Amino acid sequence: ERLGLPPERCELVYEAALLHDLGKTVLDERILNKPARLSPQEWQEIKKHPQLGAEILCDTPFLSSILPWIAMHHERPDGTGYPFGLKDEQIPLEARVIAVVDAFDAMIGGEAPNQHRPHRRTLTLEEALAELDRSAGAQFDEQVVRIFKQVVQEWQQQRTTGASA
Repeated sequence: ERLGLPPERCELVYEAALLHDLGKTVLDERILNKPARLSPQEWQEIKKHPQLGAEILCDTPFLSSILPWIAMHHERPDGTGYPFGLKDEQIPLEARVIAVVDAFDAMIGGEAPNQHRPHRRTLTLEEALAELDRSAGAQFDEQVVRIFKQVVQEWQQQRTTGASA
């Protein structure tokens, strides 16, 4: 909402965020759960998941508007993302939002045990926000990072204030 999206569009972003990694369900679990660094061939397999997710959902008409966001959630403002190598405004805002939220969730370890990345240490909220800051403009949209940080910091403040009240 703070990025100017109307409520119905925000609801679609939420739905796309829930489904964005659906393509991983058809990938080899040995690659997905590999505790060591991926080989170049394994990395190429992982990079297929955004498009695979969109393809899985393509025959679901009411989800058609979110397919590009799912397919493009690993695109980067600097053009080094995948699968299409898009840059800046070529990437839908909704996909840029999902990219930030997805990365943040991965950095803090997610909510479920199976979301923990075996090859990376879990970061604190502050460390994850600092990492988003460091990558803003290259890996992540700067405006989305700025707004996301504000929302997380407000949430933290409300939790702290609510806990002491």
